[in-house]
Amino acid sequence: MIALAILFIGLLIYSILSWYRFTYEITDHDLRHQDGGYHIDHKKLIVRYRHLSRVTMIIYQHRLQAFEKKQHKLQATQKLATMRLSITGMLGIGTHYQLKDLDVEDVDRLGDWYSHQD
Repeated sequence: MIALAILFIGLLIYSILSWYRFTYEITDHDLRHQDGGYHIDHKKLIVRYRHLSRVTMIIYQHRLQAFEKKQHKLQATQKLATMRLSITGMLGIGTHYQLKDLDVEDVDRLGDWYSHQD
């Protein structure tokens, strides 16, 4: 009887967690596509994206350590690309951020902005 109750509770928890994972993946993809973006303000880059909550970062150009553009075959057909930024931090520890599914022209514009440091 106790084993049956434990099995029932385990199946209930598993079904709830699998439903949460399914809804999170749908919501995360939809929100990322709508809320990912950037703005260049002379020597600052403002990046906004959404994971569970909306995150806005202000990154100075001299703090950017690396810029990477990646493009999957499916993104190429839709003229989209993924941008990845590496930022230097305290004590040499860096942080990486990425924005997915940006227009290729926007990613190229950001790459040009990054490469023209004074």
